[in-house]
Amino acid sequence: MRVSYDKLRRFVESAAGYSMIELGDRIELIFNTPSMEEAAGTGEGGEGKQIVLRGVRRGDLVEFTEAYVRSATSSEPMDLRDLELWIQYIESAY
Repeated sequence: MRVSYDKLRRFVESAAGYSMIELGDRIELIFNTPSMEEAAGTGEGGEGKQIVLRGVRRGDLVEFTEAYVRSATSSEPMDLRDLELWIQYIESAY
């Protein structure tokens, strides 16, 4: 799964809860999800989860190669195909 590097960068800069780490050509994108209480509007906090995508920058594109959901106690793999609509959104909106 690939996305334009410039569009991804603009998206991360404008979207709350996202951060991007670059080490050479390696990219790690992290999204902090709200806790159940925050999402329901019944509380202020608690631990949400993180969605982590890892990839490689190749020229003007970032190719994601791995995704997983990380909590304080576990890490579960995520199918990259589940993120296709999100990538399409970034490509069309940014």
